[in-house]
Amino acid sequence: MSWTEENPGRRFYKCDEHGFVVWHDKEKSCRWQKQSLLEAREKILTQAEEIKALTTALRRANAQIAALEVSRSSESINESLKAIEDHISAHINETQKVVRNLVLYSGGGFAIASAVIIFYMKK
Repeated sequence: MSWTEENPGRRFYKCDEHGFVVWHDKEKSCRWQKQSLLEAREKILTQAEEIKALTTALRRANAQIAALEVSRSSESINESLKAIEDHISAHINETQKVVRNLVLYSGGGFAIASAVIIFYMKK
């Protein structure tokens, strides 16, 4: 499937040795289909970058929280580690919920856009 600016979402046949051979779909997509696919592709790429940045930030924050908890605690090391583990687990669970929702909404939007495109292509 092509994801170039000129032919987004168009399927083609490809030779492993020579590359592109021929388009599977003989017609180019309509202007709105092309725009929808490009927007969906851009949104997915942006969200993937955001997820990566959030994951990195979460790791850093968790490390800082763990270090702070250890340095502030006058309790035994086991109690401190348990408190840190609970805090990190809660933070990870909350972040996973946010990431799940983000993936769900972006996947749903992409599915709707694809369904609309397929519906109009069949007409």
